[in-house]
Amino acid sequence: MSKKVLSSSPFNNFVGCEEFDLDHGCAKMKVRVEPHLLRSHGLMHGGALATILDSCLGMASAKLVPEGYISLTVQLNINFTRPAKEGQLVTVQADIVHQGSKTAVSQGAIYNEEDRLIATGSATLMFVPAPKEADHKKT
Repeated sequence: MSKKVLSSSPFNNFVGCEEFDLDHGCAKMKVRVEPHLLRSHGLMHGGALATILDSCLGMASAKLVPEGYISLTVQLNINFTRPAKEGQLVTVQADIVHQGSKTAVSQGAIYNEEDRLIATGSATLMFVPAPKEADHKKT
């Protein structure tokens, strides 16, 4: 996989993505469980886990999206198996398991530093025309 920098993604920077790898149909990212991602008892919030899984599931489609299009999640499913704890560096992995002309299906998982499963999930992604730069700046 070829390493990329997430500087163009303010949201991934906000959640604390430390690095990611991106290849044709697969993605991998690492996120440190920081205080702004916690619920009570020093555990990562389930919504934060769903967010980083969703990001990685979508990034897996990046090199498969037709020219002039982007992918958007239209369905997300997640199953939690154990909590992620403050300070841990979690790894998120995703692979495209189906690609059509207008949609793709991605599956992925989140692991802790001991390579123990935290969550699994899948997403259906839809390819839509990329917004024009002027449209992006209006929002």
